[in-house]
Amino acid sequence: MQSLLFLCLCLAGTALAAHGHPKGCKLPHVPRNGGLTCVTVNNTRYCKPMCNKDHDFEFLRRSRLFEKCGQSTGYHWTTQYIGGLRLADCSRSSVRVSGQPSAYFAEQCVRDNKKVYEEFWKEVNKAVLRPVSLHQECKKPHCTDPLVRC
Repeated sequence: MQSLLFLCLCLAGTALAAHGHPKGCKLPHVPRNGGLTCVTVNNTRYCKPMCNKDHDFEFLRRSRLFEKCGQSTGYHWTTQYIGGLRLADCSRSSVRVSGQPSAYFAEQCVRDNKKVYEEFWKEVNKAVLRPVSLHQECKKPHCTDPLVRC
């Protein structure tokens, strides 16, 4: 049986109850001028940093759609930043070239979260779960959980 947790984090400094998160994995920091979309699958948390409109990542992320934390990573986040919970930051930019097209909000996290989350779910499903019969348990993943803070 797959265990899942859906959450969407948008505001820097937002605290969120992390029910179902992998033991030992702290919630990562929300990127400046952006947001995080996260899902936990079988005790591994996957988080996709995203930038708001008119912002781009400070480091290239085209090959790093999401970061993960779980037993396979020693309960540390896979991140380009040294030592911690920062997965990405976004700086003002008129050009969006550092990330995949799906790593950018059309406007801002608070307006785009449901569409963005559904896209992220498809990406995690394809990259991590492959064709597992997961859709039987979770037909409509979305970011409307009462624990969500955007």
